Amino acid sequence: MKNKKLKFLLSAGAVTSSISFTNISESIEEESTKYAVTTTNLNFRKVPSSKGKVIYTIKKDTKVEIISYYGKWVKIKYNNTTGYSSKDYLKVLSNISSNKLDNMEENERVGFVTGLMLNVRSGPGTTYQKIGIINRNTQVIVLGSQDGWNKIKLSDGTIGWSSADYIEIK
Repeated sequence: MKNKKLKFLLSAGAVTSSISFTNISESIEEESTKYAVTTTNLNFRKVPSSKGKVIYTIKKDTKVEIISYYGKWVKIKYNNTTGYSSKDYLKVLSNISSNKLDNMEENERVGFVTGLMLNVRSGPGTTYQKIGIINRNTQVIVLGSQDGWNKIKLSDGTIGWSSADYIEIK
């Protein structure tokens, strides 16, 4: 039985590694969301635990970049070093320029992708054609909603639909 499971897992891994995902735009891939520290001194640790060795103490309002999530901990990049901090003491900084914010319609809102990879479709549902994939923390403009789907605009101007379950509106 163990051999069958191992063969299945190896087969699944081979199939998964051969699948390639294409972003709608190269500029989306390059775009990363910055976060700011909200507490006076944030402990930047070697491991994701309150018992982990503190590498640095990061001052309030310092910008950091999240690499990945581990429950209530996040792996971040700071001062060319990677380490861990509690996500409770970080806030998203908008990476939309103030000019873009000035040009937003009243009903448009800023959102961030919370899923690892999120499909963008031509209409509000899974039966519509997939036109791309966007990554976690990608910033989008939410133009409207319909039946659990958000109509979104990407940084390159592409408009599509994605599940509202995986977009956090700020």
